[in-house]
Amino acid sequence: MEKETENLQMQARKTLNSNYYRIWFRQQYNLTPNDPRYLDITDEAILEDYLINQEYQKQIIENRKDYNYYCMECNFIGNPIPGTNYCPTCRAEMMPPQADQTIAVDEDLIDTLEREDIHLSKSDKEKILR
Repeated sequence: MEKETENLQMQARKTLNSNYYRIWFRQQYNLTPNDPRYLDITDEAILEDYLINQEYQKQIIENRKDYNYYCMECNFIGNPIPGTNYCPTCRAEMMPPQADQTIAVDEDLIDTLEREDIHLSKSDKEKILR
């Protein structure tokens, strides 16, 4: 019995290694093994779809800016799980920062810099205003 289990595990690994992209495609689009869309597609088309998807995911992570997202469930403030909008602590959906909040912070900073009782060098003010 144990030998049969080991043989099945080895066969499953070989199948996964040789059909990795086909298995990925089925899972990505939630297709059954006998779905005509799965059976009719070529290996080249699956590989192309896989590579496009990987490049898209990479660009999402690279282009994501560091914002302070807010989690309503656990009150976490910070960045979500890369490539998603979910809280890294409780996995709830996080609220993205609002554009008007960012503008308000920038306006407060400019107002602060214009106050006479705050003394900053000209170069420091230029660095902040960039």
